[in-house]
Amino acid sequence: MKPFTEEIKKEVSTNKVSEKARRLECYFCAAEVLAKHDEKYMPKEVAAAIEKNKKIIEEAAAASVAAEAPKTT
Repeated sequence: MKPFTEEIKKEVSTNKVSEKARRLECYFCAAEVLAKHDEKYMPKEVAAAIEKNKKIIEEAAAASVAAEAPKTT
């Protein structure tokens, strides 16, 4: 909990604030937010990176199989 300054008042005027904050008594500022989610949750960036790596691995495996295949002429 911190006291309001003029600078903070301008910042929070556009955000949702508590009743105490509306009365300009104080506000709560978090340095770190911990959120709970189920074990299936995955950020979009991580999912995209995994998909990209899957494609690269599959292409490398296909190229390896093609290189090892006996050549017939």
